[in-house]
Amino acid sequence: MDVSALSFVPAKWSDTAARHVALIEPDAETLDVVADRCISGAWSVMALFRQNTRVGTIVFDIERHPSGALHLVVKYAFAMGGGATEQIAGFAEKLARELGCKKLRFWTSRKAERLAEKHGFKLFYVMEKDV
Repeated sequence: MDVSALSFVPAKWSDTAARHVALIEPDAETLDVVADRCISGAWSVMALFRQNTRVGTIVFDIERHPSGALHLVVKYAFAMGGGATEQIAGFAEKLARELGCKKLRFWTSRKAERLAEKHGFKLFYVMEKDV
């Protein structure tokens, strides 16, 4: 497991992003929706690099809660090589604060929920953390 530092770079939807997200969400119709939202700019894409090699993708969105508060919602996060949970969560928390968000949420699988709870998230309908 390579735990060297990841770099996070804004990106556009691409074949690489689609391959990464398909490893999490194999349903073709859902992938089409994800692609449409990313291409339209409704959702954002971040490319993850480790030593100048693309190793992952994050797809996220900023949602406005009925109270007016902003929430950063990570829809999909994938990184090859493992050991990236803390780096991805740290990056997302920093980004959420920079954007003035009050919550950071991760859509996640049940297996990942247990892992994310170790990093300060609580189970809601997604993983959520006050920032």
